[in-house]
Amino acid sequence: MDDHQDIEPNQSPSQAAGFLHLILGVILLLLVVVGLIAGWGTFLKAAPILVQILIVLVSIATPAAIMGNGVKMASLWFNQIEQARLVTKERRIHLHMQEAHLESLRAAQRRADEEHATRLHLLRTRLPANTEGNRDFIYDERSGQVMEVRSGHYIQPVPAHWAPHTVSTYKDTSSRVSEDKPVHGVLGAGITQPSQDWLLGHLPEQALIVSPGVQASTGQMVKVSICDVPHFKILGSTGFGKSCLAGSLLDQATHLNRPEVFQLACLDLEHKTSRLFEDLPHIAHCRVGSRLVQLVATDAEEVVEHLGYLKKVLDYRAGLSEPELTRQPVLVIYVEEMLSLQYEVVDPKQLKSMLADVTVLSVRGRKYGMFLIAVMQTDYSSEELRVSQKMFRFRAAAAIDQSAARAAGFQNTELIKQNFQHGQPGQFVIEYPSFSQLVLAPTYDVKRLVAEKTRASHDFTRVSEDEPSPGLTLLKPSRNSSETTVKTDETALQARLQEVRHLQALGWGKVAIIEKVWKVKAGATHGYKHACLEYDHILARLDQEEGEASDAGSSVWKPHNSDQSS
Repeated sequence: MDDHQDIEPNQSPSQAAGFLHLILGVILLLLVVVGLIAGWGTFLKAAPILVQILIVLVSIATPAAIMGNGVKMASLWFNQIEQARLVTKERRIHLHMQEAHLESLRAAQRRADEEHATRLHLLRTRLPANTEGNRDFIYDERSGQVMEVRSGHYIQPVPAHWAPHTVSTYKDTSSRVSEDKPVHGVLGAGITQPSQDWLLGHLPEQALIVSPGVQASTGQMVKVSICDVPHFKILGSTGFGKSCLAGSLLDQATHLNRPEVFQLACLDLEHKTSRLFEDLPHIAHCRVGSRLVQLVATDAEEVVEHLGYLKKVLDYRAGLSEPELTRQPVLVIYVEEMLSLQYEVVDPKQLKSMLADVTVLSVRGRKYGMFLIAVMQTDYSSEELRVSQKMFRFRAAAAIDQSAARAAGFQNTELIKQNFQHGQPGQFVIEYPSFSQLVLAPTYDVKRLVAEKTRASHDFTRVSEDEPSPGLTLLKPSRNSSETTVKTDETALQARLQEVRHLQALGWGKVAIIEKVWKVKAGATHGYKHACLEYDHILARLDQEEGEASDAGSSVWKPHNSDQSS
């Protein structure tokens, strides 16, 4: 039987006989009944009672038996019809599956043929390059001519910031970098940290895409979508460039995206990186009662308060319709020294509220266009932050050990170990879905930029040895006035400067340092405000001293070793 032909049951002679028996049985039964009714009186007079009963039973049983045989044969025939229909359905399904499998094999064969034709075309028309990267000849398949490619026409696929490192073979007594000693900050074949301007020139506008740098192995630019990651975590010890990387990402986002597309909230305990952006139109605001609050926090209490505001912003966006939500700008929340917040916040209720807000923002923020960029020296999986820690899919680590990396969720243990042993400032292990590489971050000097902005915004006069220091208005209650101007000499200022430097090295935040050094509590008092003013002045002095020390170190003359051969 053909596969395409449905199975139709044939009527056998026995089935026809069954139908015939059924019909004959019905006719005989009718005749017996009619005859008995018509001659019932005569029948009763002529025959005895036993004969009457026998005749009636025989007359009824014979048609009934004939009818039962007919019903049985008809039932068998109907069962055969139903079985044939099921077999036909199964064959149709099997045939359809065979046709689909055959079509998939044909599609795979077509793709293989196309790939083979493409490779064959490339083999006929693309000759391999020589050791200098130039292709000697190209065969034109249409004209049948072989064209020579002259030297210099081949453009090598290297980053725009790449420059070959040439080493002079001339031997003299100067302390030049030799071929065997690697240059600081250089990995591989001449690949260096890219400039921020180069990255900005290669990133699209209004696309919410940023770049943490270039791959150390290939020099290829790394591009990351803020909305697709989501949430950024940057770890690293002091001096390895974690704040510089965060500042670079924020600088790219604010340069390339309008405030209608991208907005920023800064929760910065150190109040350094956020200074570069707090005057931009991209800084987010929220209305609290009749007040318009700028989402920039510089101490622990403000951070807790602003996290509560941001939670309310999330709740507001959750109530919007889909078209209204798409018109809302993406809001990035920058948190500096996120882990130390657990030690800065003293009130247990405030701490619990803050941790709950961080968890909600990390878990639900992506759906409503709100993302976190957290910067910290280390991380660990605490009970309160265990859920939110898993939401940070972009992880960057600068020279942290394997145990700290595992606690922060890093997977590439070998790369972490390598970077911990040979890591340099600006060199990060970066992981996000489908990516795990060593990346060179852009050159973005947060200290220098903050110092320049501080000098431009605050007209502080440098204290000389011959001039007294400027007067500072401090809170000092008295009978006649609530404020008095006291003179702080250079000795007291230097003492505070040294104490601030020491506490910063221990990882203390701004509020804790002010309460320790100036003995004032955080709040809206004049004493605390002027302590903050003097604290900013001291930070500017520290940044300036570090810059001068760096410049002096690069120009210090080093004595030449007399044992070195000329």
